[in-house]
Formats: sequence, C-alpha cells, structure tokens
Amino acid sequence: MSAARPAARRDRARKAPRRTGQPAAWTKDPQGRRQRVLDGATRLFAERGYAAVSTGDIARAAGVAEGNIYHYFGSKPELLRAVGERYGAEFAAAMFAGIEPVAAVKTIEAVVKGAFGFVGGNWPGFGLFLLSDGPSPAPLAQKANRLTVTRAVEAVLEDWSARGLLDPVDAPVVSELLFGLVEAALRTCFAGDGSISRRRCVAQTVRAISRILGIDGRRA
Repeated sequence: MSAARPAARRDRARKAPRRTGQPAAWTKDPQGRRQRVLDGATRLFAERGYAAVSTGDIARAAGVAEGNIYHYFGSKPELLRAVGERYGAEFAAAMFAGIEPVAAVKTIEAVVKGAFGFVGGNWPGFGLFLLSDGPSPAPLAQKANRLTVTRAVEAVLEDWSARGLLDPVDAPVVSELLFGLVEAALRTCFAGDGSISRRRCVAQTVRAISRILGIDGRRA
C-alpha cells in the first residue's frame, strides 16, 4: 500500500502539465457560455415575459446545455437577477460614457440622453419589463438594476463633490431620488400612451435634475 501512493502521485504529476498555462477564462467559461445565456435570457424575457420562458428555451437560444444555466446562475430567478444587474451596468455605462467631469446643464443633458438612448435602443422590451408595475418576478431584476445604477450615480456625485463641482450632497439619498426621477421619466416616455414625446421627457428630466443638484444656472 505504501509503495502505491508515491506511484499515484508520480502519475498525477506527469498529467498535471496538461492543465497548466491555460487562462482562467478558458478553464471557467471556455466558450463564453455564461454571456450567451445572459444574451438569450434577456432577449426571451423581453419577447415573451419571464413566466413564459423555460430554462430549456434559454439553453436552446444560447446554444448550451440546460445544465449550464444552473452551473453559472443556480436557478432561473438568479438568472433573472443577473440579467437585471447586467442591464443596469450597461445602462450606467451608457449614461456616463465620455462625459466631462463638469457639473453643468450640458453634462446632465448628455447623461439623460444616454439613459433614454440606451433604453430605446437596447432590447427595449426588457427595458419595459423593468418598468413594469404588473404582478411578475420583475422586481428581482428591478432591484438588481436599481442597485447597480444607483451605486454608479452615487460614485459620480461623490467624485463631483470631492472636486468642488457640487455643493456637498448626501450621495446615497440623492442617487436614489435621481434614479426614481429618471425611471418615472422613462416610464412616461416608453410605457405611456405616446402622447408625450421623448424630447419633452428629456428636457424636463434635465431641468429637474439640474435644479435638484443646484446647477441649473451653470450652462458652461
């Protein structure tokens, strides 16, 4: 028995080099399966709604085995939460992409236009799903989306305050207030009866945010 153990260790040592040198991304997700699952789930939830989509449907849309969904996300509700989180991260990135660190009305306008452009152009059905007030599992995605976006807004507010671009603000509270304002404007524009144009929604949202932040007179 004692002689067999060193031999087994030598066998394992000889095999070990086959696994070395592989990138972590390859060993964890060699074919980008997790991303494809998120893509497929987002599209199907947008088109059919959460309840009408099975994990089998998502697996087929993503071109993966159904077991991959449980491997990467654990459950269908957790997959929905991850979809909402990713949507929030991309939403925040769209809002703040390329903006100058200047607390001015034109900056707020760029941020708001980024928000409306993202919802209007990126799986708008899922954007509407997040804005839904109907009874559904949507709050799972809504909460993840809200948390991701408000953290991004909070970071910007803290940065601007630290630079002296804004008067000191309670960033966690103000970020929640701003999220609620933008969400209401998006709902009016995209989930309303169409009587209010995007241009009007954007203009009034910019005006409201600028006044909340005390920068409505700074047009530079």
